[in-house]
Amino acid sequence: MLGALLHLLIQLPSVIKLGFKWQPVMAWRNKAVRQIGKLILPRTIGLAANQINQVVITAIASTLMAGSVAIFNLAFNLQSVPIGIFAVSLAIASFPSLSESFTTGNREKFLQRFSVTVRRILYLVIPVSIFMIALRAQIVRLVLGAGEFDWTDTVMTAQTLGFFGISLFAQGLIPILARAFYAFQNTLIPVTISLMAVIMNILASIILAPKMGVAGLALAFSITGAIQVILLFVTLHHKIGNVDEKKILFSLIKIVTATIGATIF
Repeated sequence: MLGALLHLLIQLPSVIKLGFKWQPVMAWRNKAVRQIGKLILPRTIGLAANQINQVVITAIASTLMAGSVAIFNLAFNLQSVPIGIFAVSLAIASFPSLSESFTTGNREKFLQRFSVTVRRILYLVIPVSIFMIALRAQIVRLVLGAGEFDWTDTVMTAQTLGFFGISLFAQGLIPILARAFYAFQNTLIPVTISLMAVIMNILASIILAPKMGVAGLALAFSITGAIQVILLFVTLHHKIGNVDEKKILFSLIKIVTATIGATIF
C-alpha cells in the first residue's frame, strides 16, 4: 500500500506543474467518462481473475508436502524480479508512444515502436532466462541459502525456479502485448485471453501437481504463459496485420544462439 501511495505522490509535483487541478465532479453522463468505464471493467475483471488464480494455486500447493507454498512463492518471486525490472518497465515506457501512434493513424510508427520494444525485452529477458535455468541452484543458494533453509529446500526451490525460467520470455512479452491492445482502446481481448490462461493454468496445475509436486505448478504456469503469448500475438496479427514477425523471429534466433553459446563456453 505504501508503495502504491509513493507511486502516486512522486508524480504529483510534475502533474501540478503542468496545470492539473483536481475537482470532485462526477460527470457520469460525459462520453469520455463512460468510455473510461467501459475500458476499466474488463481490466478489473482480469485483475480479479489473476488474484483468484493465485488463491487456487496456493490452495493446490497446500495439499502437497509441507513447505510447498513457501517454495512456490519464493521461486515465483525470484523469477518476477527480471520481469519487473526489464519487461514491465519497457512496456510502460512505450505505452504513450504506442497510444499516440495509433490515435494519429501512424501505423508505421506504431509497428516500429512495438517491434523495437519486443526485441529489447527479448534481448534482456532471454539471457536472464537461460542463465536462471543453468544456475538455478546457485541463485537460490545465494539469495535464500541461510538459516533454516537447508539443502533439500534449495533443491526443490531450484527445480521450481528452473521450470519458471522456461517461460520467462512469455512473461516478459505479455505486458507489451497487452498494452498494444490497450493502445487502440481494446481491453476486452487481452483480458479474455488472460481469463482463458487462468483456467488453463488451474487445470494444468491440478493435473501436474500430484505427479511432479510444487515443480508441476511452475511447469503449468510456464505452459499457460507460452500459450497466452501465442494467442496474444496471433490475435494482434489478425487485428492489425503484420506486426514485424520476421524481424522479431530473426532477433529471437540470434539472441538464443548467442546466449546458449555464452552459457556453454
